[in-house]
Amino acid sequence: MAAQLIAASPAIQGRQAAFQASIDADLQATQNQIQTTQAQADTLSGLTARTAAQDADLATLESSW
Repeated sequence: MAAQLIAASPAIQGRQAAFQASIDADLQATQNQIQTTQAQADTLSGLTARTAAQDADLATLESSW
């Protein structure tokens, strides 16, 4: 039994590494999306005169938080 567990260990660890890599990639993508959304909101908020479309875009961005 112990020999079978030892033999299976690399395969299990490989799956864990792949799972962690997937989590890391998802987290990075989410962080990138947050930064992009924040930058867009900051740009629109900084405008002294916004169009109706820009106001709508800003409202959409702010509601996504």
